Amino acid sequence: MTGLADALPGTRVVTFEAHDLPSDAVEAVTFAALARQAVLGYPNSIPSATGARHAVVMGKIIPGFRGIPPARGSD
Repeated sequence: MTGLADALPGTRVVTFEAHDLPSDAVEAVTFAALARQAVLGYPNSIPSATGARHAVVMGKIIPGFRGIPPARGSD
């Protein structure tokens, strides 16, 4: 945490617990955020991190036999 705060001056660095999320959930929350971007068709990659020429939607969404339900509030 100190290293992040030092590397990001002017940025507030807090724990997951500060947002009522257990630290053990970091990976699950990250994959959920990436999956949301993929379902919505938004790029979820950073070319400077992956070496790709442009941002792309990573991952594949395979709906079950009932498909993907509509998002809440999309009526």
